[in-house]
Amino acid sequence: MRQNRHHQCCSLEEMTAADLEIGQNAFISSLGKGRGFRAKMLGLGLRPGVSMKIVGGYKSGPRIIEVGRQKFMLGGEMLSAIFIEGEVK
Repeated sequence: MRQNRHHQCCSLEEMTAADLEIGQNAFISSLGKGRGFRAKMLGLGLRPGVSMKIVGGYKSGPRIIEVGRQKFMLGGEMLSAIFIEGEVK
């Protein structure tokens, strides 16, 4: 069961892209969900070490993300399989 990160202390390595708010940046640490998912994300330019930013959308629905100069929309389930390391300043 997933812990609520807003009420308990957790390391930043356990966070996913779904935990980010609009306007926040983070580095991708790893991709989950299997080979097909990872291949699709790699095709979009989402790979470990890359910075991504949430630029729009709603917390409970699809969100617009920016990687480099490219923008696209991902659903919450996909975002929850993108693990991140801290916020980029």
